[in-house]
This record gives sequence, C-alpha cells and structure tokens, in this order.
Amino acid sequence: FLALKPCCLPPMLHAKRDEFFSIGQHTFDSKEVCAVGRFKGNRWYGPPRWHLEEKFNVWVDHLLRGIDVVENDREEEEEVKEEENHVLQLEEVDGSIDSEKVQYCRPGKKKKFCVNVQVKGGFQNAYIFAERNPLTKSLWVDGEEK
Repeated sequence: FLALKPCCLPPMLHAKRDEFFSIGQHTFDSKEVCAVGRFKGNRWYGPPRWHLEEKFNVWVDHLLRGIDVVENDREEEEEVKEEENHVLQLEEVDGSIDSEKVQYCRPGKKKKFCVNVQVKGGFQNAYIFAERNPLTKSLWVDGEEK
C-alpha cells in the first residue's frame, strides 16, 4: 500500500542541468516541474506561490504515472502467483511497439484526489493512494476510495 502526500517542487538546479526524472518506468523532463523558491522557517522566498500551482499539478500527475500499478477489473481474494501478477503494458509508437517502452506493471488500483487542507495561498492539497492486488476492501469501496 502506498500513501503519498506530494509537497515541494524540485529545485531549479535539476532543470539547469537538463536532467530527466525517472519514477518506475515513467520518465519526464525536470523543466516541467522544477521551480525557483523555498521556505526558510515559515517564510516563503520566491515568486508568488500561486504561480507554482500549475507546475505542482504536473508534478503530482507525473508521480501518479510513475506508480507501477495498472488498474483491472479482476478482484483478487487469494494471493496471486508472482508470474501471474505482472501485466505486460505495451506502448505503441507510430503503430509499432517500441521495445524500450515495454513496461511490467502489477494489477491493482491507484488514485489521486484532493482534500483542501491548505488555505491562505496554499494549493498543495493532492494525495495519491495506490495498492497492488489483492486490494484491501476496507480501503476501496465499490471501486472508489473510502
């Protein structure tokens, strides 16, 4: 089970170095999510925080995409054999399969949602939950999170 509360954006140092981030099988350009600014104590040093909201949302989406869980309709009551627990996910490029984009993911569930706890300029209200099969039924009710 994974519960993730994304917070700070990566610093601009990564973007200046032309770096790419990899999370699981997902890779993306650091320029999409890096930002100037930081907190020192309780004080913010940087651009107005609302300027960073769009980058934060992109950051959260990339984190979600990096989780190696693929949703399926199969509910697992018992333990699944390891070789059956991997789902081959293929990515087509121009109508053909790119062998470097073959991903092995496990069946399960992942979900991003928002709970407004930050106010007064705060926007970091995204949460990510993920779990591989077998799912804990008390956490996922009727296909939705509790």
